[in-house]
Amino acid sequence: MRKDPGLTARLALRLGVLLMFAPLSLARSSTTASPISLTTHAAGASAGHTVSFRVDAGDPELYRASITYAGFRVLGFLTVGPAGSAVGSFELDFTGDGTADRTLPLTSLSSTKAYVDILPDGAFSPALEPVVTIAGDTLDLRLPAGGDANVDTRVAPFGCTVRLTLLPQVIVNPTLGGDYPIVVRVTSVDPDTDGVDDGFGSPPVTSSTSFPLRIDGPVLTRFAALRVEDLDVKHNGRNHDRVTVDGRFVLGATSDGINRRTDDVTVSFASFSQTIPARAFVSDGWSREYRDRGRGPGVERMTINARGDFDIDIRGINLIISTRQQTFLLQIGNDVGSVVVPVPFRSGHDDRDRR
Repeated sequence: MRKDPGLTARLALRLGVLLMFAPLSLARSSTTASPISLTTHAAGASAGHTVSFRVDAGDPELYRASITYAGFRVLGFLTVGPAGSAVGSFELDFTGDGTADRTLPLTSLSSTKAYVDILPDGAFSPALEPVVTIAGDTLDLRLPAGGDANVDTRVAPFGCTVRLTLLPQVIVNPTLGGDYPIVVRVTSVDPDTDGVDDGFGSPPVTSSTSFPLRIDGPVLTRFAALRVEDLDVKHNGRNHDRVTVDGRFVLGATSDGINRRTDDVTVSFASFSQTIPARAFVSDGWSREYRDRGRGPGVERMTINARGDFDIDIRGINLIISTRQQTFLLQIGNDVGSVVVPVPFRSGHDDRDRR
């Protein structure tokens, strides 16, 4: 399909002037309500996300904006469908009545990249069309020339409300309830280049704002105490390392207790982490025991009793330890504790007779 240069410029301008310097608008709106709304606030749910902000006339053009979702899992765009699928949209409200006057599709290119199909022709034009990328728990929006395909403009000529929507499956809510900090960082275009900072002349304007996003679900409670009484690390070669840990925990005063039928157990140490479902444990009175019925790798045996004593045997792993001080974490349901422990490095044969 042949692209009409006039149409390209008009559509680019229409989108570009609406995506100008969101930081001020986000900061203003966050004093009364969160600029991010979810289709569900349930812990562990896959929610649709909508980011709303107001752009005022005279705001600097935006070159880059990032949103960091601490505690959320950003799975990527291909969870919605194959590359080329619609994974969200830009909604443009010129009149401020809450109804979109124009909707532009957000189309996936890969698991970590999607673009706003301005033309629309189903093809990504890097020099013209805005792109959203994923890096860990951060979404990053970049706008070529401030989004209007015109290097001679620097500010928005009029105001508008913009809504960026992501379909469910792209982002998953945290598994525990509470307030999670969302950080928005923005950078305007460089006044010298109408794009990335060239290091000369006047620098771009930068801004950052943070606000809480509430998730409904069980709240994480810290142990009153967690003590590692014995830690043994044996390096037996790749995928044959072994770790044994003995210790004790004390539940916090605000804990709702441990439910042996439903509370999963997570163990983390250095580069290793594993979650064992509650159903995998066998109860004997107030004691719980887990034994790996397969061949690993990971936790081969774990016991936890009513006094808070625990004994863990981890085998067949490839342990990466960068320093002699490492964090050991134990989480049972929504009760959690962590402690930094010195690592006793030593090599040796795996003692299969340990009990």
